[in-house]
Amino acid sequence: MEFINKDDRENIKFLNKHFGTDYRTTPYDINKPEDVIELVEKCSDEYRDISKYLYALVDIIEDFDESIENYHPSQWVKMGEGSTGNKTLDHAYRSLDQTIKYFRKLVDEIENNCIEIWKIALNHPSDDVLIYLFDCNKRYSANEINKVLGEFGDIVSDISNEDTEETSAKLIARTIKHKLKSTK
Repeated sequence: MEFINKDDRENIKFLNKHFGTDYRTTPYDINKPEDVIELVEKCSDEYRDISKYLYALVDIIEDFDESIENYHPSQWVKMGEGSTGNKTLDHAYRSLDQTIKYFRKLVDEIENNCIEIWKIALNHPSDDVLIYLFDCNKRYSANEINKVLGEFGDIVSDISNEDTEETSAKLIARTIKHKLKSTK
């Protein structure tokens, strides 16, 4: 849950005014069901988007590596020694590799935040949150919730290729609900 400080609020108001956006300018209140639902929607979409970019970068570096092997086999062998002898090629490869490391770290940070938000949603005292996400108000133990959310990355990858009008949160909720039912 991000805190919106005065500078952030002013920047967001500027965007809203000048670009016609409608970004939130007030902090979230986890006691309000609608704020928790909005947080779940937002973090789930963000996690799914940033993960998608990470997967795309991994695909790019794998394809790039294969191209180097196919078109410059001697340089490809030298890559294992730390340098192909072509500074531009080395820099391009290392830059991609470094970018992937940053995206992995970013995905991990977003995942941890998202897990905490999903825990709040699954333990929210208002049935409205559970009914919105799961179409029921069934409660689960902290142990069951922690077990399922410990597989959050797998849950999102299960839904990452689904092309649907459902929101990321609804898709994730469906998978969480299925996994929670099977923990019994």
